[in-house]
Amino acid sequence: MTKGFVLKILGITVVAGGLVFANELVNAKTQPVTVAPQSAPAAQPATIETPVPAPVAPHRQAAAAPLARRPMRPRAARGAEAANGEINFVSVCRYSHSNQDDPIVYPKAPGATHHHDFFANTTTNADSTLQSLRAGGSTCKIAGDTAGYWAPSLYVDGKVVQPTLARIYYRPGRKDNTTVRPFPAGLKVLAKGDNVVATWSCVGRDQERTRPQSSPPTCPQGTHLVEHIRFPDCWDGKHLDTPDHTSNMAFASGRSCPASHPVPVPAIQLNIHYPTQGGGTVALGFPDKPVAAHADFFNAWDQTTLDRLVRECINAGVHCGANPPGANV
Repeated sequence: MTKGFVLKILGITVVAGGLVFANELVNAKTQPVTVAPQSAPAAQPATIETPVPAPVAPHRQAAAAPLARRPMRPRAARGAEAANGEINFVSVCRYSHSNQDDPIVYPKAPGATHHHDFFANTTTNADSTLQSLRAGGSTCKIAGDTAGYWAPSLYVDGKVVQPTLARIYYRPGRKDNTTVRPFPAGLKVLAKGDNVVATWSCVGRDQERTRPQSSPPTCPQGTHLVEHIRFPDCWDGKHLDTPDHTSNMAFASGRSCPASHPVPVPAIQLNIHYPTQGGGTVALGFPDKPVAAHADFFNAWDQTTLDRLVRECINAGVHCGANPPGANV
């Protein structure tokens, strides 16, 4: 699918198809590099919330970037007084399952691709449709989030590392928050190539984190590895999918969307938490045929819930966080 990479973090040796990206932490139960975009905007700063499970045995400890303590955010932020990064709602979803399916790129072709980890919808497979996903269960705190999110599996020294959860941030991005519209039902988004920003960081307790970086670091004791994937946030207004699965979406520039993709939609950031400190040889997709960092989103939200959250959180300029009012959390 994509150019691959293998990083030897300790070396530090890098053979990569590339990477880039940004943000955050957890608060849920346990369960379960990238092509640098030529025109994508810079990643937004990461935020931390609550502790996560202790990491598994560390893989050869190496020097890591110093941890920075970040102050707690206020529970709410109003309109123009809040930076766009502080206006959000967050869907916290436990790991669901893994397989080699991809209902966007390889529909109705089970086992046709590299290994993926799935979050939110519990039924996502090669045969998934909007109707089947809407009828499926969810691992998310927000009951209405029955969307499908998936990304290549992580391998450290040839062994797969099952993620614990993903925190999916819905923000206005670098756009006027009052103009953002909900994703249309059935929209398929592949964040890949020029349509993705990806980074890595180490996250721990007491609001500690390392700075986001382009390659997976070896994390200090008491922290774990997090992958940050940011999706494009402007839709062409016509196509729920396209033959290349990417050209229906683009990144905003400045405060607005380009004329080719005029519909402003939420800027999604998928933060995947892994119970490992990294180190050793890190690869995505397959240990012997690694791919660049990317992720997929299939919008199968309960549309009424999604519409309301966009209206009452993003459009209203309110920081709703992981417990938005009335979201059946």
